This record gives sequence, C-alpha cells and structure tokens, in this order.
Amino acid sequence: MESTFEIIKSNYVRDKKQNTPYIIGINGIDCAGKTTLARDLSGRLKQSEINNEIFHIDDFNDPKVEKETYRAFASGNWNENDFDRYYESIIDFQQAREAVEIAAAKNEILIVEGIFIFRPQLKITFNYRIYLEVNVSVALTRFEQRRRLMGDDRPVGIFEDIWVRAHNKYVSEVNPRQISDLIIQGP
Repeated sequence: MESTFEIIKSNYVRDKKQNTPYIIGINGIDCAGKTTLARDLSGRLKQSEINNEIFHIDDFNDPKVEKETYRAFASGNWNENDFDRYYESIIDFQQAREAVEIAAAKNEILIVEGIFIFRPQLKITFNYRIYLEVNVSVALTRFEQRRRLMGDDRPVGIFEDIWVRAHNKYVSEVNPRQISDLIIQGP
C-alpha cells in the first residue's frame, strides 16, 4: 500500500498545478477489496493533509433494477433479458456522474470506487486508475462472510450467476487491466 500511496501522492502533487480535481478510480469485481483500499488511501491522504472524499458507485445502484433482478433470480425466473437489464441499468450513470462532478469540486482528491466505473457511460476523466484483480473464489468467500455479518438474505448464487458473469462481460468490453495505471494482484 505504501508504494501505491506514494505513487498517487507524487502524481497528485505534480498534477495539482492544473487546478482541476484529481480523480482516482478503484475498480474490480464485487468483494475485491475496493472499499478497503479506498478507505486506506483516504486515511493516508488525510494524514498528509490532503482533502479527499470517497465516492461509492454502489450508492447509485438503481433499487428497482436491483430488487427485480434478485427477486427473479431467487424465484428461478432469471433469464437472459434479466441479465442484460441488470448489466445495462444497475447503475444510474447520469446521476453518478453529476454527483462526482459536485464532489470533485469540493475536494482536492476524489476517490471513486466500484464496479463498472470505467465504462464509457460514466464519462469521468480519471487521473489515476487502479484495478484490483482477485481470485473469484476469494471474492466469493468474502461475499459469504459479508452476507453473514450483515444479515444479507440474497442468495449466494447471485455472486457467480450475476456478478461474476457481469464482471466478465465488463472485462471483455472495457478491458480494465489494459486501461489501468496500476493493477493490484490479490489472493
């Protein structure tokens, strides 16, 4: 983490002369550790007296799409149309983009973390892109732990049948590894 922090801090110091917000994107599959990395990075930036905010793309999930997707999956009525709708509509990209613009104007650094954030629909210019690559089985174990801790009643199958599948489609369309400045290989 120290080298990641030092790289970001030096890039920020170099680029801050442009008087534009510095936006960092942290991307990866669900349960890859995006939020944890964002919190660690934010804390270190604050220790260096750099004003920053974490922006969670999950806050812009469409609750109707989410509810209908998980209900269809749990009832066994899940089909290709449901998957396509989930992939295309789970995030309200316009609302997220507008909120990012407002938050970026108030902070020296904005850390945007979440799934699908490098899709062109978000239309954010990231100064630094980080991609977390973790083994799917590790991410699944994290999801199962999170479910137990939070009392999440969604079926475990959503992880592989929806999230992993959507992530694989995203990877094939966007290729986040190729467009990222830093790839962090996890377990």
